Amino acid sequence: MPQHFDSIPASISSSSFLRLAQSLVHIKMSSFKRCGLLVGLVAARTALAGSKPSYPYDPSTATNCVWWYDNNGFDSCDSIASSNWLSVDGLRAMNPSLGPDCAGIKVSQSYCVETNGEPQIPGVPSTASTGTTATPTPTPSKTATSTTFTTSTKSSTIITPTPSPTKPSNGIQTPEQTQGGMVDNCDAFYFVKQGENCETVLSKNGITLAQLYAWNPSVGSTCNGLWAEVNVCVSIIGHTPSTTTTTGNGIATPTPVQPGMVSNCDAFYFVPKGETCETVLSKNSITIAQLYAWNPSVGSNCAGLWAEVNVCVSIVGHTPTAPGNGIQTPTPFQPGMVTNCKTFHFVDGQTCQNIFDKYKITLANFVKWNPQVGNNCQSMWNKTYVCVGVL
Repeated sequence: MPQHFDSIPASISSSSFLRLAQSLVHIKMSSFKRCGLLVGLVAARTALAGSKPSYPYDPSTATNCVWWYDNNGFDSCDSIASSNWLSVDGLRAMNPSLGPDCAGIKVSQSYCVETNGEPQIPGVPSTASTGTTATPTPTPSKTATSTTFTTSTKSSTIITPTPSPTKPSNGIQTPEQTQGGMVDNCDAFYFVKQGENCETVLSKNGITLAQLYAWNPSVGSTCNGLWAEVNVCVSIIGHTPSTTTTTGNGIATPTPVQPGMVSNCDAFYFVPKGETCETVLSKNSITIAQLYAWNPSVGSNCAGLWAEVNVCVSIVGHTPTAPGNGIQTPTPFQPGMVTNCKTFHFVDGQTCQNIFDKYKITLANFVKWNPQVGNNCQSMWNKTYVCVGVL
């Protein structure tokens, strides 16, 4: 046996031995360019692996893990296993969250690729024989905390290593547990509680989505990457927080606002959580066409309306208008209503037939006076006014 290996203890694990061999091979072969492939393989593993995870990891991962692999998005179970001298079954044994077919593999998550003895899975008794000498699991220097990642469709709880607090060059102490990719000139932080959404964060801190995204790029431009149980940046050096902004028309605009609001708005409405588009229209006596024109991001069918933000409900020069027949038309009303209507009905859960019976009108007349309800009245809107009598 070469002299380099004379003092290697017999109890060293095969994977640890291989890691040591990697280092020696790397040193020994660095001067030989023809061995670049081997060096590249070792370097590739080194770049993505370490004794501590760089990414969050699942709570079901083996508790006695001593070597981690950080999945940066380019790896499969097969490639992770083969690059760490494991079988896929062995990899799954250390990381039960992967599932029987490895469908549970996730991007930007760390996976265990070596344990100190048999994998010890939380809640699962060890199957090690009594004749095996157990090596005590090293006590971690830092505790791990549970973090929930919230998206528009689902939530999953994983464990995130607690980072040490850092003091950036601006001299401001950065708290532990921060949203990834935060800017380094942040001077104010907000801890996102579990269950809070993006709109709540914006509202409580008087900032816009554009600002939150600029200071915390990993939340995404639509805020679908916002993490829970972490701190986000809500102000940077030089930024003056304010509850209102003044637009070119001299009117103070409250924050946060629905993105894309027109600049000539002169009246605003704060949308409480749980309120529907129809409620907003009814309370402010405007049509969906007007709400869309003044707040384009809500969408033509109001499907993009945000909660806990301000929307524009009037613009400079806008006043409620009365039709030419002198009868004030209540709002909101179903678009396309005839201009000579004299009697109106507010739809509040009733069916078309209920309305026909109440006002003694026919389907044909109702469709004639309210064309957009459809030939069979299948498209009648709720919480709006419809015409049930004309001059």
